[in-house]
Amino acid sequence: MEAFSHRAKMQPKAPTIMRYRHAVRVRCIWDQECTSEPKNPMVMATNDTATIMLCKLMVSLQNLRFESHGPVTASVVRTQFHVKQATVDVISASRCPAPVSPERVSGTFTSSSPSYSGYSLEDDERLHSAFLPRPHGPSSALFAESLATRSTRIAVSSRMTGPRSLILLAALALAPLSFAQIERGEPLLRRPALGMQMRPLTLETAQNAGLTEAKGVLIGTVSEGLSAQKWGLQTGDILTKLAGEPVTAAADVTRILATLKSGQEVAIEFIRGRDIRTARAPLAPRPFMKADGFRVHYDQVVSQGKRIRVIATHPTAPGPHPTIFMIGGIGQYSIDGDYATTAYGNVLASFADRYTIIRVDKPGQGDSEGPIYSELGFGQEEDAYLQALRMAKTFEFVDPQRIAIFGHSMGGCFGPFVASQEKVAGLAVYGTLTKTWTEYLLENSRRQMALGGGAPGDVNNALRDLAQVSHHVFIEGLSPQQIIERRPELADAVRGNIPDGRTYSGVGLGFWRELAARNLSGAWLNVDAKVLAMWGENEFIATQWDHEEIARIVNGVRPGTAEYKMVAGSDHGFFKTTSALDSMTRWGQGAEFNPEVIRVLDEWLKRTLAGA
Repeated sequence: MEAFSHRAKMQPKAPTIMRYRHAVRVRCIWDQECTSEPKNPMVMATNDTATIMLCKLMVSLQNLRFESHGPVTASVVRTQFHVKQATVDVISASRCPAPVSPERVSGTFTSSSPSYSGYSLEDDERLHSAFLPRPHGPSSALFAESLATRSTRIAVSSRMTGPRSLILLAALALAPLSFAQIERGEPLLRRPALGMQMRPLTLETAQNAGLTEAKGVLIGTVSEGLSAQKWGLQTGDILTKLAGEPVTAAADVTRILATLKSGQEVAIEFIRGRDIRTARAPLAPRPFMKADGFRVHYDQVVSQGKRIRVIATHPTAPGPHPTIFMIGGIGQYSIDGDYATTAYGNVLASFADRYTIIRVDKPGQGDSEGPIYSELGFGQEEDAYLQALRMAKTFEFVDPQRIAIFGHSMGGCFGPFVASQEKVAGLAVYGTLTKTWTEYLLENSRRQMALGGGAPGDVNNALRDLAQVSHHVFIEGLSPQQIIERRPELADAVRGNIPDGRTYSGVGLGFWRELAARNLSGAWLNVDAKVLAMWGENEFIATQWDHEEIARIVNGVRPGTAEYKMVAGSDHGFFKTTSALDSMTRWGQGAEFNPEVIRVLDEWLKRTLAGA
């Protein structure tokens, strides 16, 4: 099939006239074996919304006839489009008695006012109902502009055998109203990469290192070849200065790093054991993920005015493919990198040869634009995932009908809110919660204090204070300083739980306040998808009850669509452990990965996406 570039003349038959702004580009799949008629693509697309809708109408027609090339009989299988990228994919196949192998062609149509560029079909049109978009289907901008404001004219009419005609313009006005806007923005630039996991510094850990206050960042895992390794940092070190500025929390690192460039030589100060050390090295640029038996696609989508990094891997075989959309847990980290060195890679790598996998860097993380982590809100992060999911449906290697979200920990809280706004086939969660935030906070704190050997009376006293502090902070919205001024008897509890006055467990207080206002159980009522709630047998962070409750909630409104599974011998981080105490004791120190989560997830995905 050769590339094409056609220009047709406008007919005198009073066609429907619409005006468009841009040159158009089209990519199609056409069957070569079913008909001897010329294989001329019958659709076109642009970043103009009305043209996109016109494409959806044109490909829904049967017995189409291109003016100078004879009829082509086709039926629509799937339509995708990329807003702001001036491209649209239309997958089409002739009505054949048996499946055939399609071929892909591409070409460009050019237009300049007042010339006509497009296809003219015969009058007396009747539209096929296939043009109507799904309620949660691929997204486009709302059709709100006047068609009369465009610069290039396209004349379209059509013929279909059957009952009376419908009016094209009226159909165009009605069809797009279920669509939401997708915006890509300009390509994102690569940022410097520290290549280290940052954890909150507890007062006990700080005092063991000779510090009097919990000011600094505890270093977790260190990635090979990036800045942290060049400085010589190791797991368990405490970073106290970066580029000459003091580091009191992870938010400081993010703020300072935003002012630095790749290749710039930067000095740090850190504590190892009880020794204060310094190091200097150039900042390493963030490397791109390497293709390893799959293909890699970097993109970006605009969420609340910020460009968000979206990374996809997909099988090398022709698509579209069933898709896993990953939403990770809380924390300041990037998912940008090879599976072997990034969060959740130990799970996702096992699916990369069979599934498209979509990962999203949170606002402000990796290349994504956004605030420092301590100022990131729950709703802001949620919208980033929502916009990325909508954009993912436009990728040619994604089957929009076979997408499953996998949410881990806090990602399991985002999951039902995202899935209730954009249709997916499945939603799997692991190690999450469905209680209210403050209820979970007290329960989790009691469990971990008890596992840590706390005396029952001391645990009760601590929880009594925490209950009051959490209500003041997360429900009433008071600042730590305001609580201390109003309730000086709670000063120690406030400083113990919110030592930097800005974050709890490394996450900004505003995030937790938004979460406390959300109805997590209620969100599951609106999820129209198959659901899998997984809980690790040796969890010390999440409860079995929450996961059983998720299945009960969903099955209560959609019987038989949700299931609960216990992942044997696994903890919150998918590691092999022997008990909840063992998990808590070894947390952050590394352990053997437990592949049982892959087995459980894989079995569910096969059932869920195969029949979607």
